[in-house]
Amino acid sequence: MNNLYTKLKLRGKKVYIFRDDIKNSPHGTKSRKFQHLETQLAMRNPQKIVSHGGYQSNSMYAISTLAKRYEVHFDYYTSWTPRELFSGNLKLSIENGMNLIVSDDPQKSAQSTMHEANTLYVPRGGSYQEAEIGLKSLAEDISEMVDHLKLVSPVSVILPSGTGTSAFFLRKHLPKRIQVCTVSLAESNYDIFQFMKQLKNDQDQDFN
Repeated sequence: MNNLYTKLKLRGKKVYIFRDDIKNSPHGTKSRKFQHLETQLAMRNPQKIVSHGGYQSNSMYAISTLAKRYEVHFDYYTSWTPRELFSGNLKLSIENGMNLIVSDDPQKSAQSTMHEANTLYVPRGGSYQEAEIGLKSLAEDISEMVDHLKLVSPVSVILPSGTGTSAFFLRKHLPKRIQVCTVSLAESNYDIFQFMKQLKNDQDQDFN
């Protein structure tokens, strides 16, 4: 457990950085979010993955890595790209064999192909119920770390959010004594709230 976190002090506060990039892969928590996707790739042997989002998305890169590993075609829709294509996550994803498609409405374009035979559709940023499987295991590991370090309340887990999916499921599965705080990386806080609202609505439907 000791090698799974980095300890530092920030403005007089003790901060422990959970190193999921060491336990899982360079993709860190994205590997948790796409744990279900990897299971589907191994069991169903699909021909194609379809997704959409920003052109430097961490999810895009993580999915492209899985697509390369399982030799599956990967179509990724985005609204625009810079002149210099080969930089950052976009460069790495294209090198993994990702097919980049520019569209005026990436979500609509991606969803129009989701019902094709042997196709797996992944919503923007992995914002779907299937992400809960891996994120539940992350919550369990964080809980174990908190107990191992004998941290006392108040304890807060702080993470950035593009869609709020990780924060949503961590809050669901972490003990109540551990707070979950997230910093929005989306264009607006409204986007985060909408993603979370959809996740909650989908959960409520599952229980009905």
